Amino acid sequence: MESAAAVAPAFAAGFAVGGMVLAHSCARPGVAATSDGDGDGHSSSSSSSSSSSSSSRAGRALERRYTGDGLLESGGTIGAADVADVDASRFIGATSSSRAKRQRLRITVLGGGNFGTAMAYAASRNGHEVTIWMRDTAQARYFNETRRNPKYLSEFSLPANVVATTDLAAAMAGVQLIFHALPCQKTPEWLAEHRDSIPRDVLICSTVKGLYLPTKQLIGHAICAALERDQPLAYLSGPSFSIEIMKDYPTSVVVASRELFHATLVQRVLSNMSMRVYTSQDIVGVQLGGALKNPLAVGAGMIAGLGFGTNTLSAAVTRSTAELTALCVAMGGKPETISGLAGVGDLMLTAFSSQSRNQRCGQRLVKGEKIEAILKDMTVEGVATASVAVAFADMCGLELPLFRCVDDLIAARIEPKQAVERLMGRKLRQEGQDEMWRKSDSSAT
Repeated sequence: MESAAAVAPAFAAGFAVGGMVLAHSCARPGVAATSDGDGDGHSSSSSSSSSSSSSSRAGRALERRYTGDGLLESGGTIGAADVADVDASRFIGATSSSRAKRQRLRITVLGGGNFGTAMAYAASRNGHEVTIWMRDTAQARYFNETRRNPKYLSEFSLPANVVATTDLAAAMAGVQLIFHALPCQKTPEWLAEHRDSIPRDVLICSTVKGLYLPTKQLIGHAICAALERDQPLAYLSGPSFSIEIMKDYPTSVVVASRELFHATLVQRVLSNMSMRVYTSQDIVGVQLGGALKNPLAVGAGMIAGLGFGTNTLSAAVTRSTAELTALCVAMGGKPETISGLAGVGDLMLTAFSSQSRNQRCGQRLVKGEKIEAILKDMTVEGVATASVAVAFADMCGLELPLFRCVDDLIAARIEPKQAVERLMGRKLRQEGQDEMWRKSDSSAT
């Protein structure tokens, strides 16, 4: 059976899932993937002289790409090495400099739900001009009249530099950055229908944490397939409950893009004393961490629903992190990404808090409610994602007992007592043994 190391490059190059070939990203012509920088959007430099040269080159390149009003131009290409020591705040409004103050961006948020509203507020705090595109005319009208979203987070008033519209053409007029906050499973269909209205050279930052179920794809792959063209893309993830963003609680997230300067743009747009944004080029790891933590959080809810204590939950979260890391690495991601905000950070958020729909779902399931009834009340990404996680594990030759138990419990193939016996009765091992994740290990139960 193929090893995880052998599967990783295959995933990076693109492989078939459910009859469809997955591309690694919406690559732009002439731009190669570049080496990773650190969490604050700066790549390492071999010497001070090369750093100075890189900074100068990057400054000229970025000035070609960003006009006076911040628009991303199509000419020229630069990568992580070029933006290593560039102060991106020269080009967008995230500092107190007079130049930055003049360069507020026109930002559109697609979706007026909880997280779309929170993203609009987060961007507005730095003075950007924000438009929320909503489906509901009455909802948009009410928002513009009262500064409040009547359906989501209605207790909060948003500032005057945020407006709502149902007119997509108006929302896209002059837009310089798009935050995509529509439901995961509706995303590809919506983008395919409206792609001609979306400027092809404007960065789309997806805030969706899920996998596209019909084709078992990362949401980034589904977006690329729906747009049918090259499009600058970034992916935002990390522990970030909408209500806590609205309350200005200090929040840290990570944004990943193939070309680092795209992630840096989002970083500078959102970062302030209430939100700290780290950058990454691990677009696979950030997407997988955000999506695959959902079924594990359902499992954490099951633990709480069964009345077990902190010992059990802490052990489950620790072992979940190991399984998440194994799957991420097998699919081409980086282990350090799962050790960060998109992995451990988001998993802790959803596993320990009753604010999480995934966690609440797990509690209700083990108390006897049917999954169909639960899904009528709320969207729970972890339910459907569980089966996709198992499909990925099968392709990568991984056992992942926690993922499999959660999937079996959701599908009612086993009872909670059986799940406990299956997990606690596994062969005793040394912690950290890689062999424990091999599906081909005949001793796995």
